[in-house]
Amino acid sequence: MRKDQAVRWVPTDELPELPLAALDLSYDASQNLLTAHVYFRDLSAAGLPQFEPHIRGLTIAFNNVEAFKAYEEYADPIYAAGDDVPLLTESVPFGGTWGFIQMLRSSWLERLSIRNGSWSAETASHWVVKTGDMVLHVATRLGTAPDFKGWVEKSEQE
Repeated sequence: MRKDQAVRWVPTDELPELPLAALDLSYDASQNLLTAHVYFRDLSAAGLPQFEPHIRGLTIAFNNVEAFKAYEEYADPIYAAGDDVPLLTESVPFGGTWGFIQMLRSSWLERLSIRNGSWSAETASHWVVKTGDMVLHVATRLGTAPDFKGWVEKSEQE
């Protein structure tokens, strides 16, 4: 019997109820810090102006990182296991799942801790950022929630 449970995680208030399109990552090993710039899907380009995000995206910092891995959408362990993930609460064309997920009782953390041997799944938290075609999994020390660092503003060219 599977134990994994995916729950909605909201990094900041006023987050648009839109799917995510892409993400950029940078890792600073000296600070054990993973930074993700996450971008919303702009559906106004598909002729749906009511779904144009007011900002381009947001920046999130994961501190005390134990491990991270990005998967292509259909290679992701969540899909392989058939886990239910939180959906967008509003009906958005081409929408689907909410982009920010916390996994509780994570089997991914269990597999990592067995391979690593120096920490246990009980001492870590499992965070997921899901875009249209990539899924980022991040393990942080227990009690270390990701930090919202700010909005990514639209440029003049957009």
